[in-house]
Amino acid sequence: MRLLIAAILSTIFFISVLLFHFEEVNPIIIKAAAFFEKRQDAVQINPSPTIILSEHEQKSEEKKIYDKYEVTAYTAGPESTGKSPGHPAYRITASGKFVQENYTIACPPELSFGTIIYIPFFNETFICEDRGGAIKGKTLDIYMENVDDARQFGRRVLDIVIIDQSD
Repeated sequence: MRLLIAAILSTIFFISVLLFHFEEVNPIIIKAAAFFEKRQDAVQINPSPTIILSEHEQKSEEKKIYDKYEVTAYTAGPESTGKSPGHPAYRITASGKFVQENYTIACPPELSFGTIIYIPFFNETFICEDRGGAIKGKTLDIYMENVDDARQFGRRVLDIVIIDQSD
């Protein structure tokens, strides 16, 4: 019986710690925890449970970097890359992946391939998969399918959020 009560108390305490951690404290859990806290003399409880965050939770806890970058647009065509549809590397990024609109971004060498960047202007999350000769410092080049769209976009200074800098 004591083992069952200890298990219940530990579970309630663990849940209350989790809920408190996420700032969603449930009044029922608080009342239950207060009730069982009075009975701690009957059961021995681990007062400081270890909470192990999953890899996803750990990544979400990492610090995001907010900054302003000069952003341009490019296409897969000869006007941007010098490569035509018959070229063996046409539409292939420096990381070896195929370009994708609203996804592929060319980043300076300081940002590793796989770095996740959110750009509020587009309300899109991009992945650093490409490089470019003029992409240095705080500059980015966003892949667009249509050359007219890329030209119309031009050159802009935009807010960006570096969410995850891959190793």
